[in-house]
Amino acid sequence: MMGDCSLLRGMSTGEGSHGRARYYMHTGFRQGVGGVIHPSLGAIASYHLSRPDDQLPNYVCVGGASYGAGYAGPQHAPVDVGDPSKGVENLKALDGLTSFDRRANLLEQMERGFLNRQTDSAVEAHAKTYQRATALMHSTKAKAFDLSAESSATREKYGRNKFGEACLLARRLVEHGVAFVEVPMNGWDTHRDNTGRIKNLCSELDPALAALIADLKDRGRLDDTLVVWMGDFGRTPHVGKQGGRDHYPKAWTTLLAGGGIKTGQVVGRTDKNGAEVEERAIKGIDFMATVCTALGIDYTKEFTTPVGRPMRTVDKGEKVVKELFA
Repeated sequence: MMGDCSLLRGMSTGEGSHGRARYYMHTGFRQGVGGVIHPSLGAIASYHLSRPDDQLPNYVCVGGASYGAGYAGPQHAPVDVGDPSKGVENLKALDGLTSFDRRANLLEQMERGFLNRQTDSAVEAHAKTYQRATALMHSTKAKAFDLSAESSATREKYGRNKFGEACLLARRLVEHGVAFVEVPMNGWDTHRDNTGRIKNLCSELDPALAALIADLKDRGRLDDTLVVWMGDFGRTPHVGKQGGRDHYPKAWTTLLAGGGIKTGQVVGRTDKNGAEVEERAIKGIDFMATVCTALGIDYTKEFTTPVGRPMRTVDKGEKVVKELFA
């Protein structure tokens, strides 16, 4: 599949702690900067690319947890789907939608009265969550979450495992107009038994990712869908005494496919040991700005936080990887 992909070999991001590194790679900001919680890439895509009147959520995270909307607002927070084989659970009211709607309307009236007296972000987020849920319960588009509509052959191609099913669900959601889908895959923290664990992880990753790219291409959707495969950092170029590799943000690789970018290339180079970036170092903000550019998002555009402070979509000092757009 590499003809449809580009590798960014020069990732050098400076954050070796999982929490801080995940935050940086998801938001383009260092954690704690400005004392605010920044929106994740999914929330940024929802903010800039979503259709506000769509009954489907604009940002879905399948098979794990992600970072939220920060100051972009609760309407851009992800809908978490824990088990892709079950989709969004509890979409059917036990006693019918008519009775449910009466109760939901009563709750909305009570919360609206409270918000009229006192603005509170937690109450607003609660109300938005209920509104989105009830809209989805009434929508025929909820079938996008149903993997049983896929053939047995297609499901086998992606893999009968959680990650494979999550990638297949992601393809279905993209086809139904969801702006951003995130599919976490845990287990890459290989401090022990690196060889064995990577072999098992790749036996799930490789078929699913290849199937996703091929499926999007066959359906004519790859050019307008950007597939991003990334971690929070890389692993040490040497194997430790316990047979594992440790955290290493100094030199690592990300992969981009589709999205109209120039593919079939490698950007950047490390030394022969994979320890130092020798050509085209890419920081987290460079990566975020590059992804935003591929998505057609103006990353210099400012959000306004709840306290009225303007904040750029991506922190200043970014350098877009222009080789992808030549």
